Amino acid sequence: MIAFTNTTRIETHELHIASPHAHEEGQFTFVEQGAFSLEVGGRVWAVPAGKLYWIPASVVHASTSHGRVCGWLMLVPQELARNLPDDVCVLKASPLLLAALDRMRSIAPEDVMAAPLMEIIALEIASIGREAPGLTLPRSPRMRDWAMRFLANPDAKIGTDQAAAAVAMSRRSFTRHFMHEVGMSFALWKRAVIVHVAIARLADGISVSDIAYDTGYENVSAFIAMFKASCGSPPRAFQKNLRLHPR
Repeated sequence: MIAFTNTTRIETHELHIASPHAHEEGQFTFVEQGAFSLEVGGRVWAVPAGKLYWIPASVVHASTSHGRVCGWLMLVPQELARNLPDDVCVLKASPLLLAALDRMRSIAPEDVMAAPLMEIIALEIASIGREAPGLTLPRSPRMRDWAMRFLANPDAKIGTDQAAAAVAMSRRSFTRHFMHEVGMSFALWKRAVIVHVAIARLADGISVSDIAYDTGYENVSAFIAMFKASCGSPPRAFQKNLRLHPR
């Protein structure tokens, strides 16, 4: 019996951009080293080492690698993915989940163990829960265009009034539309953008002080405190954890 054929080893040593595409199968991707930015349906995720993401079949997605990225992806036939989430999710790679997926990668899809293993995988995903639901981008073209520019070059010093002026809206109108389209205040969204960008730049090996200054922080300690509050660890420790994780 042949091994599961729809598996691919990932190794990139420089920036790699995968333009929007979809698969007939579902896709698991595990990041062992570095980080990915994943974009699906107006949401953006930063996926660092030690995390796993799931994309259901036929969902259009794009990704960008940051730093030296190692990992693997596995395409799961739809008949084996019935009990898996029907939307994109980023997951903590628990030992049981990784072990079940690793065993799945070593067998053929028609193997008698395939279905039970997928049941274990589905139960473990439900048990460990999901990471943050992703960074939502505004839907209206003018606000989305501005948000994409801000995502490329975030600045902590930009306030609501400046953002509203950039899209030719009053503060009140901007605040109302932003909350309606994004589901959070501009201040919270701005912080989430900075954390997203910081994760990618930490994976690229950029120093904490450079990231802080580049994202508009005049005080590095304030940036470190914000990042720790959002991610659970200081940026330097987070950067050290972007090393090779076991398969």
